[in-house]
Amino acid sequence: MKISSSAFSLVELLVTIAVIAVIAAVGIPTIGPIVYAADTMKDKRNAQTIVSIYNFAVAAGLPTSSVATPEDAIQLLAAGTNVITKTGQVLQFSIDGLTDSEMQTAERFLELRDGQLAFLAAGNH
Repeated sequence: MKISSSAFSLVELLVTIAVIAVIAAVGIPTIGPIVYAADTMKDKRNAQTIVSIYNFAVAAGLPTSSVATPEDAIQLLAAGTNVITKTGQVLQFSIDGLTDSEMQTAERFLELRDGQLAFLAAGNH
């Protein structure tokens, strides 16, 4: 009389675990650089956004006398700033959607030049 079993044997479980380990060993090192590249691109886009908003604010009449570093410009926009144009129109400039961490990592792609923010594609740190 033959007894049938529907359970997995120990060998089958060990082979399954070994296959998963091999896939993980190949996949994990491949994913790291992809995640790093994606984070870098996100930081660059955030930096470009900060540059655009800040330079629009300067063009609208934002005084730049209190801005000595890119960090000063970021903090000014993070707090939100209003500019009153020559026609009396009030324009608000801010970067509300960015976290503190995102602003800090974007800063490495920024440089202040003659009161204007500039985007540095290669980064400055």
